[in-house]
Amino acid sequence: MPQGTESKGGVMIRYITLPDGKLEDMLHQAARRGAEEALRRMSVYDLAGASKRLGMCENTLRKRIRDKKIIPVDGRITEIEILRYLGVVQQEPERMEVRA
Repeated sequence: MPQGTESKGGVMIRYITLPDGKLEDMLHQAARRGAEEALRRMSVYDLAGASKRLGMCENTLRKRIRDKKIIPVDGRITEIEILRYLGVVQQEPERMEVRA
């Protein structure tokens, strides 16, 4: 793949040339990876699965839940909640309130 740089008006521009179909292949691969990540983040775990995912025993997980550091939904822990707890996701997900 030919590559190069050129300067236009003091701005350095880098370019590459891709073979026919390569950009489309790259876009399909990026879309597939994005879809896989979205599905992974929608995963839910029971307490045993969540504790294994977090590398802690179930009693410690129950304590984190009791201390409201981890918030279950219908008795299960979502992947996004695990990522939030681990600090991978900075903002808290929107929480729904159920009123009886």
